[in-house]
Amino acid sequence: MHVSKEKISYIFFAVLVVSVTHVLFSKFGFNPTDEGFILHISNCILHGQIPHVDFISIRPIGSSILHLPELFFNNHLYLFSRLIFWIEQMLIAIFWYEFLKRQLKFENSYLLKYCIIILIYILNIHYFPAMAIHTVDAILCSVLGLFIISLDKKFSLLGYLFIGYATLCKQNFLLLVPITIFLYGNKNYILKLFFSMLPICIYLLVLFVNDGLDDFYNQINSHVNLFEVGVFSYLKNYTIYIAAVAYLIGKNKNNKHILIIIFIILIYIILLTTEHYTGKYSFLVFGILITELISNINDSKKEK
Repeated sequence: MHVSKEKISYIFFAVLVVSVTHVLFSKFGFNPTDEGFILHISNCILHGQIPHVDFISIRPIGSSILHLPELFFNNHLYLFSRLIFWIEQMLIAIFWYEFLKRQLKFENSYLLKYCIIILIYILNIHYFPAMAIHTVDAILCSVLGLFIISLDKKFSLLGYLFIGYATLCKQNFLLLVPITIFLYGNKNYILKLFFSMLPICIYLLVLFVNDGLDDFYNQINSHVNLFEVGVFSYLKNYTIYIAAVAYLIGKNKNNKHILIIIFIILIYIILLTTEHYTGKYSFLVFGILITELISNINDSKKEK
């Protein structure tokens, strides 16, 4: 099988960056939050225990299933788990870049491409601690799913399968299912919905067979602030709307949206370098990006 120079360069680049960050940062201790929780449940699954029946979990255990292989490196479990984190973040950066490149229809030199990927990588690892964590797993599944769908080939249904699996890592990613089907669903809505919901249905079927549906329902509902924290906190973030409106106004005034993009990114960089970086301000960039992305997807649907 022929491997292109681009793929070889991608592999070399990814291995180099992941290796450097792993050597520099993976030695810094255990984080007694999601990491212990996820890997403990992985160990329960490995010993044949049924989720929500033999142990309590307030969310589906998709992340613990993904991190099962890490347990086979028992003597170096946490170091290997850190390595998986760096690999996940690198894959997120690469798939996100490739997805945007196809949707926004731009081309970059090798140097600029890798600079953008490094920027995505740095911003992500700046925000997330280096450990097994539900959000990173869900983002990886979602971005991988969107990337596969953007290829527009017969196996694009596999992308919906990954997006559905993201919900098993973190519940609020369920919103991505109808959004993706709406944006890409020119036809075969039912089939796309079927593949999106298949991981969830299999999960519920396993629980049904093991009399665990009632336990699952009670445990999931104990997370009373799921929608307030997991959904509405994003929708109520005013920065995304400011950025989106500013971008749309600039886009209709002789390409002034380029200046708006530069201005907002400068604000973002200032906030980042003065220790004001939080998820709230990252939506300045996200607001511009998602507005342009939706606009391009709708334009493509009209052309078809």
